[in-house]
Amino acid sequence: MAKAKPSFLPKRESGKTVEWLWCNDGFQTKYPALYELLAVGLYEGEPRKGATITLFCGDGRLKACVADRETGQALWLALEPFEDVLAELELLVAAGTQQWRALRKGQDMRGVI
Repeated sequence: MAKAKPSFLPKRESGKTVEWLWCNDGFQTKYPALYELLAVGLYEGEPRKGATITLFCGDGRLKACVADRETGQALWLALEPFEDVLAELELLVAAGTQQWRALRKGQDMRGVI
């Protein structure tokens, strides 16, 4: 597995290495922040649960949710008209300024955006 220190994940004190769950150079190059959230399986020597991306349509808009299972938070995005949702999510995650919402156990994503 490739090892490198992610720049978009919350920092830990241990300073140990990172192990990736999967490798896709094209995706990593185009969407580095999303790639880190999705692909890091071992971060600074500790297992990391990773993230999911869910896309769905509702109310005439494309909606997306990036859920970070490690932190229990989600970032939501709604686009109208359809745009490059991955590019927009990448900008939000990389900026680190968006407000992530806490996920509730068994939360249904419908109607949240």
